[in-house]
Amino acid sequence: MTDSIVIKVLVKRLDTGVEKNLGMQFEGIMRIDEVLHLVKKQVREQDGNHTYEDHLIYWPEKTMFPEMHKTLNFYDIKSGTQLVLKKKHRPIRLHLTDGATRSVFVDFSSNVKDIITGVCEELNFSGADQFGMIVSHKHEIELNPDYMNESNKGKKKSSGEE
Repeated sequence: MTDSIVIKVLVKRLDTGVEKNLGMQFEGIMRIDEVLHLVKKQVREQDGNHTYEDHLIYWPEKTMFPEMHKTLNFYDIKSGTQLVLKKKHRPIRLHLTDGATRSVFVDFSSNVKDIITGVCEELNFSGADQFGMIVSHKHEIELNPDYMNESNKGKKKSSGEE
C-alpha cells in the first residue's frame, strides 16, 4: 500500500500578481511530471484560459526544480511540503563590466553552466567557460569575464557581496 501525501501548491501568476494556495493529495510513487499535469489541470479549471505551459514544479525549501521523471518518494517529499508552480523562463538584467546593461531570458531550471553558456551565446561572447555570474539583486546579475582569472581564484567575497 502506498502512502498518500498532501502537498501545499502555491500558484504564482507574475502577469497578474495573483497567488493561490492549493492543497492537493498525491501518492508518493507519482512522478513529478504526473504531479505537474494534475496541478496544471486543477489550476486551469479554476483559472480558465491561462495555460501555464512554461511552468514547472519548484521546491523552494531545496531551491530546485525536481527532475520530471523522478518520484515524490525519491525526493523524500512529505505531507505539508510546499511546492510552487513557477514559470521556468524569466528575464534577468545583466550588468556587464563595461557598464552596459542587457536583459535576457533565462531557463531557471537549467544548471549554472548551461545558463552562462546560453547568456554568452545570446550576447555573442566567446569563451563561456571564462565567465562567472554574481547575483547582486533579484533578477539582476553581473557578468564577470575576470571570474576565472588566476588573480581571483581563492579570493573570498567581502561581506557586502552576495
